[in-house]
Amino acid sequence: MAIATQSCITRDKFRCTSDGHRVLQVVDPQRASHWYSRASSTAYTAGWRRPPLRSEMGKIDLDRTFEERTHINGQIVTEIDKR
Repeated sequence: MAIATQSCITRDKFRCTSDGHRVLQVVDPQRASHWYSRASSTAYTAGWRRPPLRSEMGKIDLDRTFEERTHINGQIVTEIDKR
């Protein structure tokens, strides 16, 4: 699923945008069916990534954002898995 572009602010106060793709793995079909009927997957999961992404981007300087992509992705996945 495509993730819409989102605005973030880095630690050194530069505004940047982020987008990407999300991959979901269904491990419990019954819960997944309930979740999917609750809300559209795009709208529901988009809210999951916003706070962790903004938080992680706020911890790094603009010139390190590209270098830290792997770390940022890992932190977002960790936060989403907690929910």
